[in-house]
Amino acid sequence: MKHPRQTSAGRHRTCRRTAFIAAMALLALPASGLAAGATWTSDADFDTGSLVDVNHDSPNGDQLQLNDAVTSTFPVLWVANAGEDTVSKIDTNTNTEIGRYCVGLATIGQQGCTGTHGAWSGPAPSRTAVDADGNVYVGIRHFDSRSAEVVKILAEGGIDRNSSGTIETSTNSTPLASIDSNSNGLLDCDATTCESADERIAWAVPVGPVGGLGRSVCIDTDGDVWVGLYNTLQYYKISATDGTVLAGPITSGTNRPYGCIVDSAGTLWGANLGTSLLEIDTTTDSFVANHANPWADYGVAVGNGKVYLAQVNGPRTFTRFDPTTNTFTDPAAVSISTLGIAVDGNGDIVTGATGGGTLYKLADDGSVIWSAAQQAPSTEIRGVAVDANGDVWTIRRADNSVAKYRGSDGGHLGVFPVGNSPYTYSDATGLGFRTNTNPFGTWTVVYDSAVGGTPWGTISWTESVPTDATLEVEARAAESEGALEFQGWTTVSNGVPFSLAGRFIEIRATFTANDADESPILFDLTLAGEVTTTTSSTSTTSTTTTTIPVCGNGIPEGLEDCDDANTADGDCCSATCTFEAQGSDCSDGFFCNGAETCDGAGNCDPGAAEDCSHLDGECSDGFCDAEADQCDITALNEGLDCTHDATCTLVAECQGGECTPTEETYLAASCRWVVVGGKSGETVRVRTDIMSDQDANICGDALRISGRTTGSVVSALTTGDGIDFREGAVVGGHIVTDGAAVTSGGRSWIPGTDGLLTDVAGGQVIERTEAPGTYIDTTGSHDLAAECQVDQDSLTTAETQIDGLGSDGSLGKYKIKRSAADEIDVTGQGLAVLDADKITLGGRSTLTLRGLSTDVLILRMAGNLRLGYGALIILAEGAPADGLLPENVLFYSKGNVCRLGRGVEAEDEGGADGGGTIFCPNARKFKVGKRSVWTGSFLGARVELRVRGTNVTHREFSGT
Repeated sequence: MKHPRQTSAGRHRTCRRTAFIAAMALLALPASGLAAGATWTSDADFDTGSLVDVNHDSPNGDQLQLNDAVTSTFPVLWVANAGEDTVSKIDTNTNTEIGRYCVGLATIGQQGCTGTHGAWSGPAPSRTAVDADGNVYVGIRHFDSRSAEVVKILAEGGIDRNSSGTIETSTNSTPLASIDSNSNGLLDCDATTCESADERIAWAVPVGPVGGLGRSVCIDTDGDVWVGLYNTLQYYKISATDGTVLAGPITSGTNRPYGCIVDSAGTLWGANLGTSLLEIDTTTDSFVANHANPWADYGVAVGNGKVYLAQVNGPRTFTRFDPTTNTFTDPAAVSISTLGIAVDGNGDIVTGATGGGTLYKLADDGSVIWSAAQQAPSTEIRGVAVDANGDVWTIRRADNSVAKYRGSDGGHLGVFPVGNSPYTYSDATGLGFRTNTNPFGTWTVVYDSAVGGTPWGTISWTESVPTDATLEVEARAAESEGALEFQGWTTVSNGVPFSLAGRFIEIRATFTANDADESPILFDLTLAGEVTTTTSSTSTTSTTTTTIPVCGNGIPEGLEDCDDANTADGDCCSATCTFEAQGSDCSDGFFCNGAETCDGAGNCDPGAAEDCSHLDGECSDGFCDAEADQCDITALNEGLDCTHDATCTLVAECQGGECTPTEETYLAASCRWVVVGGKSGETVRVRTDIMSDQDANICGDALRISGRTTGSVVSALTTGDGIDFREGAVVGGHIVTDGAAVTSGGRSWIPGTDGLLTDVAGGQVIERTEAPGTYIDTTGSHDLAAECQVDQDSLTTAETQIDGLGSDGSLGKYKIKRSAADEIDVTGQGLAVLDADKITLGGRSTLTLRGLSTDVLILRMAGNLRLGYGALIILAEGAPADGLLPENVLFYSKGNVCRLGRGVEAEDEGGADGGGTIFCPNARKFKVGKRSVWTGSFLGARVELRVRGTNVTHREFSGT
């Protein structure tokens, strides 16, 4: 884990402490004092709380940061009891069952979970998967000819569906009742109604067709849940929030889903109780391949950049698959038949003999680290899991128990009862998920004020947070320590008052690293409650208690500017009860009467009527539609020729109020939004997610394509393999090389062709039957191949031209912090070239680029370009039509990183198209995150261009 420089962070911490000590000195005068509060700043202070994958190791003491590697998880083991349709929640520190949850309705129309049955009949839950918050998702197989189900059980808190003021939930081995009120044999449950009386069951959803048999559950790197159906050979992706289907059905080919896990690259690896290993790309929701496995598999785990499969009948305990070479090996030094398998925080493999006997911990190379005889009675080891302390648990179906072994040497730590026929060999503690996402960890502490009903005021802290990393602080309060876990968390802002009351308060700081594994740092944290003020004289003493003003109670108090009985922004009295700035928005919700603005004194002034004349043109007349609350158009000159502003449009006519191209060319370089360099000697991977929407033409040398484009794909190579298509590729235009072959990888085929066409050698022209009017041309005579070469050569020329431009100023190391805003104004400068060492926009930050429609702005960087998640680029100046245009903005980075995070958006002040061309000639990888919206061009990635779930509209840069 990379940490920010300790020296500067240390200085910042010292200043912060000095300020805190000074404040405490004032409060310590005879006139005042804190009624409740505490500070955590030293190693000893932090050790009073619980650290999970967080440390204060030397030389970075007296501060908290993430561990270099994830080695721990929540101290909970979730065991599905297939023979009674329940899930046991085991505290792995105390070895006790702290909850049992009914997740099936074994008898139609009756109460569920009242009896027992076989492990392969009825609902029969089996796989469990644990997410970043410790919640569990349970796969219900349903051998009773119903759809598979997934049930979400909350680790803490709950949903008070009966409005009792408390959370009803199991706290021992007795589950609360579930009633099949509609006699459908399924557990029906959502946020408002639930057939279970247990209010920690968040939802239950059926997945796929009747009889699908859900035998595979895992969580991807975005936190979405994947469910595999054994009988239909399909996977579904569902939302962790409410269980809605996000993608699917996705074929698993010949692989019958039996278990799955997702690695750090977003690849789902699936076992199938047979001889194939499934590979699915969860970033594109597409089947990639089935890899022929020499031995039948059962459990599956990942670690050390490899996939490990339990050999149910193989000769060497586990099979190891290396994704970099697509090869299988079986290196284990011992030979046993196994079912469950897990990888611990050190990358060691744990598994045990199927029919009872020895448990092993093995290194990646197969050598034995330790072996342990099974604790009596010797019985089947169905699954294995590694807990928060690195100890190993085995799931013992035959005698309804779980057994615990010391992780360091396999020492016996006890056998403990659970429900009937425990049947879990998936990621039952969440350690597998935690080791395959961006590193994150928590520090949690409970403070006792010793006074009931204590009102809590503020939490303040000192932090150092790298770009795209996060540090979140939350709190909850209750009158007893045991009641804390049933309260919801409240996110608090640094030094901003909040309203919680109770004798006990629990504080949680969550650290999440960025993609470069850089950790946020917490230096100190201070909790403050109410303030008491005391005055004294020779004859009398009086005490006055002043509670922190409560914003939102409708009564202006203390230093509040205003209080309008709510804590919402946008009504001229802010969420913190201060006057909102003059000119800020206070819309009445009606569009056509203009934009209302605050006067700076709490009042909302009316605005001017909305002007929709910017929609006037050859084909339209703009007007304001009061019913729809938006500017709209009346169509003009329908069917007549019009002038289109796109370079690659030859003929256009008015259609439905828009100037619509009727004839286009893709031969001009300016008509491509993607030009991939690809001259590094490596194949360029172009991943345009099938969930994306882009009018793209893609040009490069050797290309590997997955995803969707409505344009053409062109390779400038004359020999060898020019274009390699992967599963799920969709191409709307032509597929052209300068003589090189077109191939497909895995079990995919060339898009737009019948008969599973997988190879087109050089010198051929083939019509694409599934895309009429388009073709594959590998003859080397097509104009697109020549233009692709010109495009790539022009990138070098463009670099020289841009480098040779004079500078109009320097931005230095330009950075906007998370959720902050800044502006660059080049109004009236014509061509403005601004230099920067690098440009970094933090998550949810806003950069406004201000200029006229006649201005051209080039942001020229010697280093990297990083736009954090949810960052917003606004092109602005006066009326939207008068501001900077996307085709007049160029981001030019000479660094090796060009990255747009998830949800990055670009628009003008009117919410219309915004963005610009991003030119990164040295970037090995050019990544655009999910849900981004951009208008412009992406140029110059050398090794990988990845566009995930993104809407990109082409607009070429006008300056070159």
